[in-house]
Amino acid sequence: MQHYQSTEIRLVASTPGPFVMGLNYWPRKKAMYWWKEFDAGEVRAEFAEVAALGARVVRVCLLWEDFQPEPWVLAPRQIDNLTKVMDAAHDANLLVMPTFFTGNMSGVFWLPAWAVSAQARPNPALLMVEGSYSDRQVRDLFDDPFMLRAELFQIRGIVSALASHPALFGWDLANELDEVRNPSSYDGGWLWSYLLSEEIRKLDPVHSVTYGAHVPSLARGNGLSVADLAESNDYLSMHGYPLYSEVARGPLDSDFVPFLNQLTESLGGKPTLFQEFGLCTAAPEEKGRYIEDEFLGEKKAQYLASEEEGGAYYREVLEKLYLVSSLGALAWCFSDYDPQIWDRPPFDRAVRERTFGLTRADGSVKSAGMEFQRFARQVDHGSLAGWGKQKLAFPITADRYYENPSLHFTEMYRWYLDRRGTPPARP
Repeated sequence: MQHYQSTEIRLVASTPGPFVMGLNYWPRKKAMYWWKEFDAGEVRAEFAEVAALGARVVRVCLLWEDFQPEPWVLAPRQIDNLTKVMDAAHDANLLVMPTFFTGNMSGVFWLPAWAVSAQARPNPALLMVEGSYSDRQVRDLFDDPFMLRAELFQIRGIVSALASHPALFGWDLANELDEVRNPSSYDGGWLWSYLLSEEIRKLDPVHSVTYGAHVPSLARGNGLSVADLAESNDYLSMHGYPLYSEVARGPLDSDFVPFLNQLTESLGGKPTLFQEFGLCTAAPEEKGRYIEDEFLGEKKAQYLASEEEGGAYYREVLEKLYLVSSLGALAWCFSDYDPQIWDRPPFDRAVRERTFGLTRADGSVKSAGMEFQRFARQVDHGSLAGWGKQKLAFPITADRYYENPSLHFTEMYRWYLDRRGTPPARP
């Protein structure tokens, strides 16, 4: 295992900035199976594409089952593979944001066998354990002392190995972990974030810590309020897709993402990075259309945008995020997935997840990718103006908001649109 002595502080422990352009990465031919089927050459080739798109930060998720196959065992091969990923990023002039504890990913829950119990779940969702769907109950990921100790064990091993790597951007505690199971209380969510964040800082006082939160941290009582996360996170992160929201004005609502960014910052009192945004598209030359698709175990109508709509959506969201003082935008995601893996979870059930990319499965750049690239050039050249000029102060405190988050979420979006003078719009 190789260690590095950093000759330069790449990121102070407070916030990234001034406006970060990045993307979420899974290889187009491997997706969530890339750690099991790791190919360093593939990563290097695709990181060259990432850099050409203008991204500067790559977020990579450490699938839990691959990195920690047993509670007190970290897979040396995977830490070596992660080191190779960061080496490739450094050579491509990219920075890497590793994300621990990736339970939920693209609508499937991926957990090691030791993180589930023998008890059956009353309402089984899509849980993958050791390559098969499972109907077992997930152990308490936030309040169980055994699970907390195991999570700290993973953090110690990975942070110790890579804290001084020159390609490290910062650390991300988890990806939407509350989708797998909620903390039992807001106090439990606060404590979980505090314990993990402080453990990272003991080993790495230089790089920042955040958590990959999503709309449920704003719209329902999921045990992870952004105000509580802000106490231990150096900056806040948010994920959001109008496609999945009943509050948004349709799947192409480009005001929804900047609203989420501002609301998160207002409630948490810390700058916010939009860590995931994007949309799924229909085939080239096809018009946008609705399909019936599986979403967390339920059949729902999902919208596949035309590629032209995708480009317009990216252009508008990026411009609006900049104007509301976002720390930056990480696209979901690098590429559409190769049809050869569409028969593997999650793509066997979730058709929309096949085509969220900035690039197509053949490597060609989609309209969304072109708009991303154009905006990234403007950021690099310093030709943009007006960062934060449309920032609004929300008329509600965090304490009052979290008394009834579902109600206030809807109210605050109406308030936001009214202040923006934005008319209703649906495709």
